[in-house]
Amino acid sequence: MPNNAHFSGTLRFLIGAAAIGIAVVTVQPYAWLLNSVFLGVLIVVIAAPMLYWLGRRGLPGWLALLITLLVLAVIAVALVLFSLASVNRLVEALPRYLAEAESLKETVGSELERLGVNQSNIQALLTLINPRQLLELVAGILAELADVIHNVVIVVLVVAFLLAETMGLSAKTKKQLSLGEARLARVDQLIHDLRRYISITAWLAAATGATVTFLLLILGVDFPLLWGMLTFFLSFIPTVGIFLAMIPPALLALLEFGLAKALIVVAGFLLIDALVENVAKPKYLGEGLDLAPAVVILSLIFWAAVLGPFGALLAVPLTLAFKKLVLEADDRNRWLAALMSGGEHTRPQKVQEINPGESV
Repeated sequence: MPNNAHFSGTLRFLIGAAAIGIAVVTVQPYAWLLNSVFLGVLIVVIAAPMLYWLGRRGLPGWLALLITLLVLAVIAVALVLFSLASVNRLVEALPRYLAEAESLKETVGSELERLGVNQSNIQALLTLINPRQLLELVAGILAELADVIHNVVIVVLVVAFLLAETMGLSAKTKKQLSLGEARLARVDQLIHDLRRYISITAWLAAATGATVTFLLLILGVDFPLLWGMLTFFLSFIPTVGIFLAMIPPALLALLEFGLAKALIVVAGFLLIDALVENVAKPKYLGEGLDLAPAVVILSLIFWAAVLGPFGALLAVPLTLAFKKLVLEADDRNRWLAALMSGGEHTRPQKVQEINPGESV
């Protein structure tokens, strides 16, 4: 074959699409393992600055690593214990909610019958108000919690080994930079972007969760701290996360206090969403990540289909990694990276100079 032979753009696109399809089918059975590994890597990206900070304060490497792991362990244990306690309280209160749900069904049926609605239509509508959905909701929460506990060993191992490895990266990165390795600088830029994304999202999610908790406390809805924490985590899912977080407290408000207070809960969530999701996130995340809003939504759909519900939480970091390490690294694909960028101006392709002491 002649040296100047090359694939056409169309053929390259078809080959790439086929390769992605094969990769998706291959990794789906191991989504649980990939989710644990990706979560561990993200935790390392977040925790590495603390490890470096302790090292700069003169602590031995092993002690800095131990303190970092202990801090992460305390946070993880506190979240797990709080989740278990809240779920147990929710299970204990479940019979009361089921009784209220049955009473609500009877009230709705009586009102519809008084308004002259056909009895068959009433029965069809009441089947949509199924108290068993509450049981399914609790079962889903318990199942997700069990999955987290089941995979926590893998996450802990990934975090521990990767944090230990980062302590010896300084000499390796210096050597690679002296050889003119630009890909390492691109990885460093990716890590910087991921830290920026997680930082911005965490602050916005914390503000959203605190506001939701305050709103539910004022309204007297049960388990406000639980729903606030749930809102915090689901806020990491772009656009739709806060709507998913709205369902349980709105349902409880409906059962406890009636339709009026449930509508207030829904209106409160929608107002918070308007301020955070439609104003703050597009502004700060668009500038910080250089990803178009449409790309964020499409990545959410794609990664959720590939990795399951947890893939929605990882959608933006994984898409950012693909854009930075695959598309921007190839001159022939940079036009696609530019289309994925947010705003009118794209970031210059020259990567920032790496600081080996701050890299993962």
